[in-house]
Amino acid sequence: MYTKAVIGKRKLQMMFLTILMFIGLLAWGVPAAAQTKNIICNEYGKNYSIIFNSEYKKSTTEVVIKNATSGKMKLDITVKTVRTKTYPSDKLEQFSWNDFMVSGKMSGYIVMEPGEEQTIEFLFRSDYAGESSIRVTTSKATVSENGGKTFKSAKKIAVNSEEKGVIRSGDSGGIYQYARYFSFTTKERRQQTISLAGEKGKKVHVSIYRKDDTGMKSPLLTLTSDNAEKRGSVWLNPGTYVIAVGFRKSPGMYASYRFRLGGRNYIPATGVSLTCNTNKLTIDSGITRNPKTFTFTAATIPANSDDKLSNILVGGNIRSDMYEIKGAVKGKNKATFTITYKGYRYTAGNNTIKVKTSNGLQSKGFSVFAKAGTPSVYKYYVYPNQIEFYGVRGSGASGTHGVNVYLKSGNKWIKQKLQSNDSVIVKKLKPNTRYEFKLTEAAKRSDGKWIEGKPLYRSIQTQKNTKPDVKSIKVSNVKEDYSWKWMSYSSTSGKWYKSYYTRYRVTVTLKKKLPANHKMEIDGHLVAGKGNQYTINLSIGGRKKGKSTTLTVQTYSEKGNIYSYGNILKKKIQLK
Repeated sequence: MYTKAVIGKRKLQMMFLTILMFIGLLAWGVPAAAQTKNIICNEYGKNYSIIFNSEYKKSTTEVVIKNATSGKMKLDITVKTVRTKTYPSDKLEQFSWNDFMVSGKMSGYIVMEPGEEQTIEFLFRSDYAGESSIRVTTSKATVSENGGKTFKSAKKIAVNSEEKGVIRSGDSGGIYQYARYFSFTTKERRQQTISLAGEKGKKVHVSIYRKDDTGMKSPLLTLTSDNAEKRGSVWLNPGTYVIAVGFRKSPGMYASYRFRLGGRNYIPATGVSLTCNTNKLTIDSGITRNPKTFTFTAATIPANSDDKLSNILVGGNIRSDMYEIKGAVKGKNKATFTITYKGYRYTAGNNTIKVKTSNGLQSKGFSVFAKAGTPSVYKYYVYPNQIEFYGVRGSGASGTHGVNVYLKSGNKWIKQKLQSNDSVIVKKLKPNTRYEFKLTEAAKRSDGKWIEGKPLYRSIQTQKNTKPDVKSIKVSNVKEDYSWKWMSYSSTSGKWYKSYYTRYRVTVTLKKKLPANHKMEIDGHLVAGKGNQYTINLSIGGRKKGKSTTLTVQTYSEKGNIYSYGNILKKKIQLK
C-alpha cells in the first residue's frame, strides 16, 4: 500500500510529463506527409545538393542517394542540420543527428558499389525556418571495403602482397567490430614484415593472429597508423595466419588504409666455427701467480643465419672457480670471448671449450690441459735392505691420478707398490748401495690419456749392513712402583689392584765414538749421548725387578728429510 505522500508525489510527476509533451507538440506540430528526394549520382567529379527551405517545417523527407554508375564511387558528404533530426541508413550512420535544439554539421565519406542505394531521413520541427542541407561530391573510388567480414572467411592473400581499402569505425563492439580479415600461409619458418598506412586523424589498427586464435586473444603483432607508415616484423613458424584490420572513432565513420606484406624465409645455421689465438692450450700451477688467458672467436655458418650463438660450453674436471669467462655470445652471429685461468686452488686435468647455437649445433672443442705438478715426500727412512717413502703426496692439485714411485733398474723404471695411502716401502735392496728413484703424478687429458707431470728424482744410498759396536751395557737404578692413576677394580673379588711398572737406567758404551751426524736409538728412543756413551731412563710394565728383558740398540742419522738407520742389535739385560 502506498502512503498519501507517495501517491501525491506520483500525481505531480505525471502532471509534469504531460506538460512537457504538450510543449513538444506545440513546437513540433503535427507532421506533414513524408516525401522523398533523390540524389542520383551518375557522374564522377560532380556536386549534388539539396537545401531544405522553410516549407519543409513540420515534415519528414527521405533522401535517397544512389550510385548510378557502373563503377565504385566515393561520396564525400556534408550534412547540416538546424532544428532538424536525421535518421540515416546503417552505412550512413556517421550522419545521424538526434538533437532538435542544437545545430550540427557532419562531414565524411562512404564508398558505394554500382547501383547501391543509401538513405537519410530528415525530420523538421514545426518552427523550422530553413538552413538544413545535404551536399554530395562524387569521385571514382580507388579503394572499397576489402577483405573477409569474419575471421573464418578471411580473404586469402600471398605472403608478399599489398592490400588497401576502407573500413567502418567500430562502436560499442570495439576496434574490430567491423574488422576486415585477410589470411596467408607460409610453408617455411619466416620473418614476416608488415607495413601499415592509415588516414590522417584516423587511427587504423592491424593485428596478426594464428589461424586457431578465433577469439583474437593473443596477437602476434599489432601496428597502429593514422597517417605515416608504420612497420613491424615477427617470426612465424610454418602455418596459416589471419590479419585483422580495425578502426574506431565516431560511429559509422570510415577510414582508408593500406598494408604491405613482405619478409623472407628463415636462414638456419648449418654449423658453428670456433677458433683460438693459440694452439698451445696448456697451463700449470704457475697460473696461481701469473694468470693465463686464451682468446676464442665463434661464428655461425652461414654468417647471416637467423639461428644465433646461444652459450659457451665448458666441460671437464677443472674447477669452475679456477677460470673466468669474459664476453657474451648469446644472440650474435659472431662473437669473441676470453677464458682466463687463475686462482689459488689449482686443479690438474682438462677443460673442453665449445660454443652452441640456438638450434642446438655445437662447435668443435678446444681442450685446455692443466698439467699435473711435482710430488713431494715428507720423510725417507733408509735401512741397509730397504727404503721407506713416508708421506708421499701429490702437488696439492685436485684432479690427479695419484703418485707413482719408480725404481730405476738398468734403463727401465720399475713401478713400486703403494703400501698405504701415503707410504711406499722398497724392499730387498743391497746394503751400502745407491739407488735412483722417480716420483710422478698424472692428470687426465680430454682424450682420456693420463699424462705425467714433472717428476721428482731422488738418489738415495742404503745403509751399511753393520750393527752398533757395543763395548758394554750397564743397568742401574732398578725400581718397582705403581700408579694410583692406573689402579683397577675387580668386581669378582671386590678389590682394587695396583698397576705396577719397573723403572731402570741403561748406559750403553760403544767401542768407538760415532760420526758427528749420528745418534743412537735405544729401545726406539733417540739418545744424543756423550762421547761414546749413551744413557737413558726406561720403564717396563709389571714387577720385573730381578728378571731379564731384551734391549734394542740401533745407530741413527738425519740429513734433511732422510733418516738413516743401521741394523738393530738385540741384547738380553738383567733388571737388578
